[in-house]
Amino acid sequence: MDEDTPKRVPQFDWLLSDHLSVEGAPDDIWKRQWAGCPDVGGQIRELLGKVIHSLEGLAPVETENLHQFLKEKEWADLWVWSIDWWYCKDAMTRVPEITDRFGKLSPILTRVAHRKEVNVYLREATQCYLYGFFQASTALFRTALETGLRDFCVHNLGSKPGVGVDLDDLITQAVRFHLLSQESGAMATRVRRIANRVVHDEPIAEGQAFEVLVQTRRVLEEIYG
Repeated sequence: MDEDTPKRVPQFDWLLSDHLSVEGAPDDIWKRQWAGCPDVGGQIRELLGKVIHSLEGLAPVETENLHQFLKEKEWADLWVWSIDWWYCKDAMTRVPEITDRFGKLSPILTRVAHRKEVNVYLREATQCYLYGFFQASTALFRTALETGLRDFCVHNLGSKPGVGVDLDDLITQAVRFHLLSQESGAMATRVRRIANRVVHDEPIAEGQAFEVLVQTRRVLEEIYG
């Protein structure tokens, strides 16, 4: 933003961002809010995108100046309102895809007791998938799978796997002692391989993330169903 640009901050109506779906499209809300100074609004929106992306991930040094600029006292209301607007807009944009992905889920009905940690990892992995965070979902599905298999082996073999026993060993052991079918063992191995690629610098797309979701849930359904 130019140094000569006057700091004209509009009066904010919180309902505009808190009820975007009722009041209108997010882009229209932004334009309406900045109707008196559209050029300033456009510059602020550009700055906002840079600052948010910089705070969510790695950032070049110069973005700190933008961050500090927007957080100055005279812009405090603008900063809060804009962040509120940005994430409301983000949520609204994601809703149709979340709804579509949610429609593909089916419940995992359990008859066998399980550690609560398994469900924590499974639910958070599923939520990451629904929101489109496919790398995070894949890593967490792998964790849910490994936690479930360790738990299942303890209950059925009467001993806790050693510290050096990794997921590959757990799968092999579970199949060898007929705790897991050959088919589920293959699915668990597939999940492990895809997740390992994610962890070692090979991001995946939605299709493979969904495959990991389906296969993890099927394995857990077999051992706890």
